[in-house]
Amino acid sequence: MSDVTPILDGFRSVGYYASWKATVPGGPTLRRLFVDGDMGAHLTHLNYAFVNVAGSAEALDAARARGVRGLDGVQPYTAFLSDHEAPHGGQTDIAGNLVAEMLHLFSAEDSVAGVADTLDQPLAGILHQLRLLKDRLPHLRVLVSLGGWAWSRSFSAAVATPERRTALVASLVDVWLRGNLPLVDGRGGPGSAAGIFDGIDLDWEWPAMPAETQMPGNGVDLDHDRENFLAFAAELRTALDDLGTETGRTFEISAFLPASAEAAVAGGWATPEMFQALDFGNLQGYDLRGPWDATPGHQGNVYPDPDPARGSGRGLETVVATYVDAGVDPAQLNLGMADYGYGWRGCEREPWGPAEGLATQPDGSAALGWDGLRERGLEIVHDMVDGRFNATYGYDAERREWWTFDDPTAIEAKTRWAVAQGLGGIDHWEVAHDPDAELVRTGAETLRTLGRGPAARH
Repeated sequence: MSDVTPILDGFRSVGYYASWKATVPGGPTLRRLFVDGDMGAHLTHLNYAFVNVAGSAEALDAARARGVRGLDGVQPYTAFLSDHEAPHGGQTDIAGNLVAEMLHLFSAEDSVAGVADTLDQPLAGILHQLRLLKDRLPHLRVLVSLGGWAWSRSFSAAVATPERRTALVASLVDVWLRGNLPLVDGRGGPGSAAGIFDGIDLDWEWPAMPAETQMPGNGVDLDHDRENFLAFAAELRTALDDLGTETGRTFEISAFLPASAEAAVAGGWATPEMFQALDFGNLQGYDLRGPWDATPGHQGNVYPDPDPARGSGRGLETVVATYVDAGVDPAQLNLGMADYGYGWRGCEREPWGPAEGLATQPDGSAALGWDGLRERGLEIVHDMVDGRFNATYGYDAERREWWTFDDPTAIEAKTRWAVAQGLGGIDHWEVAHDPDAELVRTGAETLRTLGRGPAARH
C-alpha cells in the first residue's frame, strides 16, 4: 500500500474526471479546473474516466475492416485505444476516445501550460494535458479508470481464464503505465505516455449480476465472475508491485464500489481478499435513487428511511456496513459524494410524493451538475434525522421540480460522518460538475480540520 499524498495529512480526496468533458470548447477543461481554479489544492487523486477493454477477435477484425484506427496488433479482451465512438451503446467492445486523448490540439487558452499544441509534437490531446498537470501538481496521483457503465461489456470475458487475465494485466501495464500507445497520425508510439498514470481504477459495472442491473449487451457469468475478478485483481496487484520495483515508483489500484449489497457480495467487492489487491475503494455514495424511480427521493441519504419502500431501505450507513461487516478495513474506503443531482417535475415540496415525470433537461437527461443546480435558485432543505444531517434536497416552486443532490452543507456533514466511521477519505463524481471546486474544497477543508488521517497514523 502506498502513502497518501501530504496535502491532507493522511486522508484521501479523490476526484473522477470524465474524458468527454475535457475538450468541450469553453467547458470544464483541465486548465479551467486546475489552473484557472484551485481544484488541485484539494485533491490527492484524479481518476481519469474511462478507458475500455477490447471485445472478441470478430469485433476487432470487423472494426479494422471498417478503418477504425488504433487497433493494429490489439488482442481480444485487452487494453487498447481506438477512434471508434460508441459511448452509450452499440459496438462498445471496440469503442475508444483516441482522437481526444492523443490527437486533439489544445489552444494556448485551453492548455494547462498556456502553450498551444503543435502539429509535430509526439503526443497531444488529453493525455498530454494530464502530463502537464502532473508537472504542475507533483503531489497529484493520476489513475486511469477502466470500464464504467458504458464500457464494461467485455470485462467478464476478459477475466474468464488464466490466460486472458494475464493478457489483460500485461496490456494494462503496457498501454497505460509504460505508455506504449498506438502510432496514429505521427503521434503516440512506444513510451509516449510513460509516467502519466500512477495506477489503475477498476470500474466493472457489475460482475456476477443479472442483465437487468447493467448496460444491455454486457457479458456476464453469474457463476464465475466473482472468483475470476478476484484472481484478476490479485494478478494486477502483483504486476504493479513488480513494475514499482523495476521503476522505483509506487503504483496504486483503486475501485469504484457498488452501493448495492447484492452487487458488492456477488462481485467479490466486499471481501478482505479484494482489498489485499486494492489500495483503496471509492464507495458509491449516491444513486440510491434516481430517474429510474417514479417518485422523488434522496439519492445519497446517510440514514435509511424507516419505511423500506422509500429508497429500498438503503442509506450510506448500510452501504458502509456492507463492507465493514464483511471484514474490510474502513480506512481503505472513501465515501462518494455527488457533484450533480436528479430531478422530477410536477412535485410538491416534500420527498416521496407523486411526480408527473422527470425534470428532463435539454440534453435529454434528468440530471444537473452542481454548477447548474446552484444557478437555479432552489429552495434548499437539509433533511435531518434525530438532529443529525441526513440529506439535501431542493425545490423549484415555479417549475414544480424536486431535486436531490449534495451541496456544501451535505459535503461537510457527510465528510465528518465518514471520518467518524473510520473511513480514509472521500471521492467525487465528478469534478467537472464543480468547476469552481466549491464542493471539492469543502470536503478537503473539512478533512483538514479533523486531524491526521489513517495513512498518517500508521
